[in-house]
This record gives sequence, structure tokens and C-alpha cells, in this order.
Amino acid sequence: MAKITVLSFRLVLVGCLIRLGSSLECFTCSSHIGITNPINDCERFNFYENHRKSVCQRGEQVCAKYVVNHDGMTWVHRSCKPYDICEQLRRRYSFFRNGRDQLLECSTCSDRNLCNSGSIVGQSFVVILVAFIVSLLYY
Repeated sequence: MAKITVLSFRLVLVGCLIRLGSSLECFTCSSHIGITNPINDCERFNFYENHRKSVCQRGEQVCAKYVVNHDGMTWVHRSCKPYDICEQLRRRYSFFRNGRDQLLECSTCSDRNLCNSGSIVGQSFVVILVAFIVSLLYY
């Protein structure tokens, strides 16, 4: 009976580690850099703050974060985008030679949900992983 309980516990932990489906979730926001209202600040936030999140739709394979200078203001954007968004933006902003409109930074990721935040690893994943390892060692 104890072996069945331990096996069930391990299966539940493995199930928690494996995500159902394959949809990627990304933070979605835009704001100009230097904003003083923390509710609308898209420049500085991390995994645990309550910013808008979205599930990527068909054709959107990565989470993107890019910074652009537009009309003299610097903006940061985070959202689901196609895998080649940085190349698209480089081409788009290469046409603007006036110095006021330019792509300053662009990065993409798709290795985990909400990867376009400031955080590296969610605490829940670490807790589940440690519990799984402990169950292997002591049962």
C-alpha cells in the first residue's frame, strides 16, 4: 500500500512538471522608459508582479522584448511575436535615417512561459523539483 502511495505522489509531481499543451505565455505591455507610474511601467518588473499576460496565438512562436526610439521618446514593448520579429524590426527601422526613430534593443525567447520578464526561474518550479528529488531519495 505504501508503494502505491509513493508511486502516486511521484506521478503527481511529474504531472506538475510537465505543462499541458504547447502554448507559450508571454508578458504583454508597452510604455515609455522613465515612466513614473508603476502600474504602467513595462521597463522594470519581474515574474511575480501582476502585469498583463497573454497566450501566444498561431503564428506567434516567441516572447519578445524590444526597445525603440520613436519621435524622440524611448519605448519598451513586451509581447508574443513571430520568431523573426527582431529581423523585421531591424529592416523596418533601417529605413528611418533621421536619428529619431531607431531600434535600440531586441531579444526573443521561447524556452519557458513568461520568459520576457526580469525573472529567471519561478519559485513554484523549484519547490516542485526539490519535492520530487526528496521523494526519490527517501522512498
